[in-house]
Amino acid sequence: MTNEHKVIHLANEHTEKINREERKRKKLETYKRRRIALIFVLSMMIFTIPTIKIYEAYGELIGSQSQYESAVKTEKELATAKKAYSKQAELLKDPNYVLKVARSKYLYSQEGEKIYYGPEFSDGSVDENKNP
Repeated sequence: MTNEHKVIHLANEHTEKINREERKRKKLETYKRRRIALIFVLSMMIFTIPTIKIYEAYGELIGSQSQYESAVKTEKELATAKKAYSKQAELLKDPNYVLKVARSKYLYSQEGEKIYYGPEFSDGSVDENKNP
């Protein structure tokens, strides 16, 4: 025979008390584990939700930064264009410049006037320093 069958459980008051205490201890331990698991799940939710919100806010921040950079680039382009147009407006206040533009671009001439064209540059201006 094996040793397993030689163990006899006593059914007296003392063993029943010990068994009750053991069952009670196991039950309390089970409740403790459940409480710890519940606390863990709740803490994960508490930390996960704000983390997700922070991640979304960071994405919006990156999008805002790219919009800001494109706005700054557009502003610089517009400032450059404004300077060019301001310079053009100042030049158009000069009557000699207006006559020069009218003669070169629109082939305007006064009656009896002869216009001779010289070499032109890519921007349409004439080299005034060259003598024929």
